[in-house]
Parts: sequence; C-alpha cells; structure tokens
Amino acid sequence: MRLDVDNLGSIFALGLKKGGKQSTPFARTATLSREMDTFFSGYMNHLADAYDLYVTYSGGDDAFVVGSWINVLHFARRLRADFGHFACANSDLSFSAGIFLCDEHFPVAKFAEHAAEAEEKAKDYESPEGREKDALCVFDHTLSWTQFGEMLQFSEDLLRCVPETGGEGDPAKISRVLLHRVHRMIKETVSERGRVNLGALFRNRTRLHYYVARQKMTHKEIKVGEIPARTPEEQVDQVTKRVLATLLAHFSTERDTQARFLQNFLIATHYVILKTRKRAR
Repeated sequence: MRLDVDNLGSIFALGLKKGGKQSTPFARTATLSREMDTFFSGYMNHLADAYDLYVTYSGGDDAFVVGSWINVLHFARRLRADFGHFACANSDLSFSAGIFLCDEHFPVAKFAEHAAEAEEKAKDYESPEGREKDALCVFDHTLSWTQFGEMLQFSEDLLRCVPETGGEGDPAKISRVLLHRVHRMIKETVSERGRVNLGALFRNRTRLHYYVARQKMTHKEIKVGEIPARTPEEQVDQVTKRVLATLLAHFSTERDTQARFLQNFLIATHYVILKTRKRAR
C-alpha cells in the first residue's frame, strides 16, 4: 500500500480554515509539519507492527507498506480512522491510498509501481457529493474511505455466510459458486468507469432472484429482524438473509446513481473469494 496526504502543499501555503478564514502563521505551519511527521514516522510504524506489516518508508506525508493482503486492508481502515482522530475530524486533512495485491514472488519494484498507479487513481477520485481525493483504490476499484469501511464490514458478514467447504448444500449459507456469479453480474452491470448497463441490470436482477430462490429463501424469509437469533446457527442464517437482502436491494434500484454503488460490492466478493480459496481446495 502506498499513501500520500491530500493537498499538503496547498495546506502549508494557504493554511487551514479557522473561523471561515485561511490562517497561515509560521508557528502553526511548523507545528503541523512536526505533528504530521510524528504521525507517519512514529505512530504509523507502531500500528504497522500490530498488524505484522513491514514499512518500507514513511515520512512527513507519505508511506509505503508491505504485508499480508488481509492485514493491509484492515490496517488501512484503522489508519484512516486514527488519522481522522489525529486531525480532530478536520475535513481539510485527509490522505489517499492505493493497494496492489500480488504473490510473494512478484518483483518489489513492479508492485511498488502498481501501488503508485492505484494511489493516483485514488487521488483522481470524486465522490457523488463532489468531494475530491480522500479515497482508496483496491482491487482496481476506487471508493471513499467511508464506503470502504462499510464494504469491509460487509465482507466480514459475507465471509460468515460461506460454508467451510466452499460448496453447495447448506441453504443457510452462500456457496462460492453463487459468490462468483454475483461477482460476474456486478462486473457485467457496471463498467470500470461507473456506467450502468440498464439491460444487464434488469437481466442480472432476474438472475439474482432465481439464485436466491435456489437458496430456498423467499422475499418474506430474507426480511431480517422479525425473529431474534438465539443460536449461532440462527445468527449465521440472519446474516445470510441480510447479505442477500442488501444485494437484492442494490440490483432492484432503477436509479443510476444508486446502481453505481453495486461496484463497491466487488470489494466484498474479491475479499471472500480470496479468503476462502484454501477452504475450497
């Protein structure tokens, strides 16, 4: 993972807003520079140790971290949350990052290059609300940090729904086969540039309803929260229903802006497919 603080040059030149006005006293600029270095050269290294990651470099406003893909994902979410606390939730202070996944034999220089390209994609991100940067590019998909946090949580929920064997047969679980189908349906429905193919959306909506029916679940059954889950098995069943209900809701929208969020679920499908590979072998 490579990361870089957004617009730091402008912040040093123009300062941060205070009372609606820009403020650039030298003492404050020096303090900000020192605190940034403390966060990225000090605290970030401490946090990386907790996630068993190797920090190739970390300086005043950027860093390059290497390690297990799943540890890097969870580290990235934690680091962004902690940076928000460090910045006292100041929306002018943020960072963007790019994560590239590869095997252990991939040349360091090459994956550093790919991670830098992913970081640039994150820097080019603009949210539907018009906010620029403050994003993450992972699995070749860019999204805001808030959306990434939501997708990482959804990934963990989805992981609980996949059988230990990765196979079919348990109606309370989601098979890897269905997972791959959903992954393909999302890629068919939304292009890499975020354009929604309405024909594919309608077609895949029908397919998803069919696949859910094959799970022996009706629309009534996937309504979550009506019956409290008392056992671990019931809890997994409830999570499965919630996951399927979420996917159905996003495939059932006809609003283009909402359908684009389908792409974010590629984070979850990638995550669970990678995490369950050894189970299925």
